[in-house]
Amino acid sequence: MDVTDDGNRFLPAWAVDYNYKIDLEAICYRTRKQDTENGTGDGGVEKTKEAEFRVHNHGKEDVKVGWTVNSDKQGGKANVDAKDSDSFRVTVLDDQKTSVTVTYEGEAVDTEKADTDTECTDDCDDT
Repeated sequence: MDVTDDGNRFLPAWAVDYNYKIDLEAICYRTRKQDTENGTGDGGVEKTKEAEFRVHNHGKEDVKVGWTVNSDKQGGKANVDAKDSDSFRVTVLDDQKTSVTVTYEGEAVDTEKADTDTECTDDCDDT
């Protein structure tokens, strides 16, 4: 059974039984241009699609979470303050669906597929 927290978001039943309430949200994607100049003077430019995710910590304590891209070697860690969130980007996989799993203390707590339909609207620099 799902229950509602004070923000009217539905939380999975497993999140209610613990001192933490963590979820993952797929936000948007952006296309980043990268100079692939290899010294040959061809001025190559490669376009890479990146998906943005946000980890929400609805709990009363700060948490340290890990994240990994399923079927890929991308991954990282994030410290998320209580009642706050943190965002990160991953490179979208060309040949398959891109999904990310968030872990807390070694246990998977949420998985989301990248949102490749909603383009990011913030000003992202191409570095």
